[in-house]
Amino acid sequence: MTMLGGCATTPSQLAWQAEVDAWVSAQERASSPGFAVGVVRDGRLVYSRGVGLANVETGQRIDARSNFRLASVTKQLTTAAILTLY
Repeated sequence: MTMLGGCATTPSQLAWQAEVDAWVSAQERASSPGFAVGVVRDGRLVYSRGVGLANVETGQRIDARSNFRLASVTKQLTTAAILTLY
């Protein structure tokens, strides 16, 4: 799914969107866990796409609005963010 948020689409926007789409498609594997990608430019969501499965057992697909549980990963991300302040 490509979202342009009401912006006019320029050739350069189409180029990077095509590049991101190609990369995302290359990462997708049938019947495997997936991921979601979002690109924000100037505070606006200009691209979002989800691929793969959210739940391999049930076959539930990921879309651009899927929620992900981050569990304890947020601790490492918070620590890294704090360390960049020093």
